[in-house]
Amino acid sequence: MQKQCDVYAEAYLKAIGREAEITSYHNQDFPILTDNGVSVAVSNALYELHPEYSIYIGSFERLENGKRVVYSQWWSDNKIGPVTVTFQKSEYDSGKIVEKYVYKVEGDKFERINID
Repeated sequence: MQKQCDVYAEAYLKAIGREAEITSYHNQDFPILTDNGVSVAVSNALYELHPEYSIYIGSFERLENGKRVVYSQWWSDNKIGPVTVTFQKSEYDSGKIVEKYVYKVEGDKFERINID
């Protein structure tokens, strides 16, 4: 059954002109905010503010009003100061940023900051 799903996935990607590695979820490592020292309370609060984003660090695509958009979230390396967490939505075709939220996280507190 997995091989059949992989074949369908390959055909779909080819049909839309895309290339990607076909893997299974159980073979992937999906990091979350708490993996980088963000408290559970802050992680939960940020995802309550931005429920349209995945709880996993990384990117995913969605069709909205017939257009493909990319939702991305990432964190800074906390070895040199407070962690920053970024949520960004962009248009797939143009790369234009539709929305971007950056938060500085320290302990159980966070604040939105502006970074351009």
